[in-house]
Amino acid sequence: MSQSIKICAKGRSPWVTQLYELMADKQEDDEIVLQITYTFFRFLQHAATRDVLLNHTQVVSYFVDLLYDKNKEIRKMADQTLDLVIEFDPEWAQQIRLRKFQIYNAEWLQA
Repeated sequence: MSQSIKICAKGRSPWVTQLYELMADKQEDDEIVLQITYTFFRFLQHAATRDVLLNHTQVVSYFVDLLYDKNKEIRKMADQTLDLVIEFDPEWAQQIRLRKFQIYNAEWLQA
């Protein structure tokens, strides 16, 4: 395991915090939000960074909010990222499934 991953596993990674803050600060810049969401998607694929994201940030709630974004690509990436969260975290899984179900039903009601 690289030193960077070890630092992140201990919750001391400035990357996660800085990216999370940048995402919030630049929420109107679709390209930045999309790229950071993709970065977090990749971070979730590794146990050390997954633990930091799921247990030491509010990033999952932010991804749920992104399911309502006006940008189709951001919604798609948020959806894929939340699917990954469902796969690894049963505590979040039920909440995410419920929210996705509500969104799906709202789309049908509007049609």
